[in-house]
Amino acid sequence: MVLKYSLLWRCFVLLSAVTVLAGAAGCGKKEVPDPPLTRNRLTVDMFKSLEDNKHEQAIEKIIKMKALDTENIFLAELEESEVSNIYMGTVQQQLNAGDIEGAIKTVDAARKRHGLYRSLIQADTELKKLRSLQESVANMLQAESSEQVFAELEQSQNIVSEYPPAKALEPMLARKSIEAARMARQESLRTRFSLLCDTVTMRNDKNKCADTIAAEFELENNLPENKTSRIPASFLSSEQ
Repeated sequence: MVLKYSLLWRCFVLLSAVTVLAGAAGCGKKEVPDPPLTRNRLTVDMFKSLEDNKHEQAIEKIIKMKALDTENIFLAELEESEVSNIYMGTVQQQLNAGDIEGAIKTVDAARKRHGLYRSLIQADTELKKLRSLQESVANMLQAESSEQVFAELEQSQNIVSEYPPAKALEPMLARKSIEAARMARQESLRTRFSLLCDTVTMRNDKNKCADTIAAEFELENNLPENKTSRIPASFLSSEQ
């Protein structure tokens, strides 16, 4: 899963617009004083830090610029982008190493330090979906009954439908669905044969519960999904 967070291009677009406006203002009479030198210096330093991928330094400059312009939405978005850039590289490395828990802890630490940024919330949500998917697939591969496989399949398919990067698992899930259906048929066949054997044994022993077991066999044997694999009630009669 590759998470990209970059608003750098928007920063250059904004800077160009500011430059044009500044030039236009210079053509007429000055009605407002020149911006403080501090702001210009901060802007230059911020872009230098962005170019050098020095995200911590860039954030420091952005925070100072926000203090000078508290209503600047662009600076708030740029700060969020840089915060994400600090942590997403580590998160990606942890994911590449298969350490989903480590990636979740990294994002959790970022949220505790920097607050509820949208990008961090999104990363946390996606990572937890990925963890759930990993757990579901592991449980499915270890399942000992078709019921368990179908339950994990349903959960996995729900996650995949909400998490596009996991669509690569769809062929594997389709195979497991076919295997689960075959497993269910085998389980049903074993169950019905066991019921039939119990019925014969109990009738030979004059057990009053024989008819109850026979009724269970008939019910299971005549289910629509067992139409092609029904066991004749007289299947064991030749062994009497």
